[in-house]
Amino acid sequence: MRSYQGVGVFVASGMLAIRGNFTLHYEESGKYSMNLVPDDQILALQYANLPLVMGRFTGNSTNPVFEIEIEALYLNHISMGSRREGSLNLEFSFQIFSPIRVSYIPNDPVDVVEFKRGIANLLFWGTEVVQRENHRVLAKITWHLAGNDVVLEQLPSYETISHHLAEYKDVAVTCELKMVGNYNQLAAFDQTAENLQTLLSLASANFITAIYEDIYFNGQISVSTLFPLKTYLFSDRQSLIDNRIGNELKDFVNTTYQSYVNLKDNLGLPYFIEFFTTSKMYSPLEVEYILSATAFECLEDYFRRWQHLREIKLDLKGKIARMCSYFGFTVTDSVLEPYRVSRNSLSHTGKFPAGSNNVALTMTLRNLIDRFILIILGYRNKRYYNALIGDWDTVP
Repeated sequence: MRSYQGVGVFVASGMLAIRGNFTLHYEESGKYSMNLVPDDQILALQYANLPLVMGRFTGNSTNPVFEIEIEALYLNHISMGSRREGSLNLEFSFQIFSPIRVSYIPNDPVDVVEFKRGIANLLFWGTEVVQRENHRVLAKITWHLAGNDVVLEQLPSYETISHHLAEYKDVAVTCELKMVGNYNQLAAFDQTAENLQTLLSLASANFITAIYEDIYFNGQISVSTLFPLKTYLFSDRQSLIDNRIGNELKDFVNTTYQSYVNLKDNLGLPYFIEFFTTSKMYSPLEVEYILSATAFECLEDYFRRWQHLREIKLDLKGKIARMCSYFGFTVTDSVLEPYRVSRNSLSHTGKFPAGSNNVALTMTLRNLIDRFILIILGYRNKRYYNALIGDWDTVP
């Protein structure tokens, strides 16, 4: 857990600033608590009956020295304890909607720093050996992406964390993404990291996100960014790419990264992959199917706008077939017709068609979308998990 205490001010648009003592506790599961005890309790009382107060927070501390900034948060709750010596005892708590930036040491743009991102819920074996106390383990993968070496490395306590995730299915940081560069490369590192997180989500069948980002200068932490909670509980569903084999995971990223970068804005791939990945994780079949269908049709909508295509005389099957054909992927009517019928039935009745094999329908759609996304990313003639046959197969 990371804990911060100091003095700060909450400023809401068009309202008076509220100053006081704050405490912030942030766990490496992304959970947090943020409280402020106002100096002027009478002034703060006017906020008590307002339904929603959005604002910005800044604070600082002298021991240790740091400054904290939160661009978007809202007043979530005001608690009132017993009066003490005739005074009120108000305390604010907040819901945070933007990254929390904690600055310790100012950096110049040309400073050589190490960037580290704490990545949650990713289990994998690496391709490079790392010494861990009295043993050696394959715990690291290095990629050369966007002109820089980017390292993914398990935390020293990875074994304990992985057992914990398998048993409790919650959220935990398992590894870090690292890069060394000038401080002014932060935006580029963030973009590379976001791209990697999305691809690793697709590969692992878990929503892979960053919980924190630390920047080190001369071995000392200079800036920490804590990201607001946007993640899902760990799922032990079968991964699409075999993350037990480091070389396959490394090859997957090397093969797909540039194609993903080239296509992601045109096809809305970050949104599609998030929807599709989370649909697989632990939903009932009905929910998985309709979320997968929604993701696929959003992808088709992005594709149609990207290519400036019209909808004239094309039904759902025709639009999906047209998109698949553009990328050299043939899909037959024997797959598309059950998709159309099932999608419409679930959308309008909440149920699969009467007498259908719900598992087979869901696995057929999942495998169709798995193969399609792998093909458009250039991952052909390589191993992937075929959900329809329940075994490893080769991408056509």
